[in-house]
This record gives sequence, C-alpha cells and structure tokens, in this order.
Amino acid sequence: MNKNKLRAKMMEFGDTAEKLAEILGIHRSSLSAKMNGYRGAEFNQTEIKTIAKRYKMTDTEIVAIFFE
Repeated sequence: MNKNKLRAKMMEFGDTAEKLAEILGIHRSSLSAKMNGYRGAEFNQTEIKTIAKRYKMTDTEIVAIFFE
C-alpha cells in the first residue's frame, strides 16, 4: 500500500481522510489503519473498486497504490 500516492489522489480530488472514510462507509480510524498498513487492516476488493472509480484511476495507478 503506497499511502503517499493515495494521499496525492485524494488531494487532487479535494478529499480529506474523513471524506474518503465516509465514502467507503468505514470509520476514520479504520481508514488510517488500512492506509498505514497495520496488520489485518487491508483494503478489500470493494473498497479498492470504490476508490479507483472515485479517483478515476488507471489500472497502472491501482497496482502502484494497492499492490506494489
């Protein structure tokens, strides 16, 4: 999980962590745990799809942010 790249996308679209958490339907602390790579706290497939759609990510960006 590359949180810096995700944060850059959030900023590009004017979103805060609170806003993204709201969009995903999770608590802000859960988003923080996922972004910081805490054990057992990972983005699920539905969340990744939601984020990718919101930020109009290419497949390359999705891989760079979530899978590298």
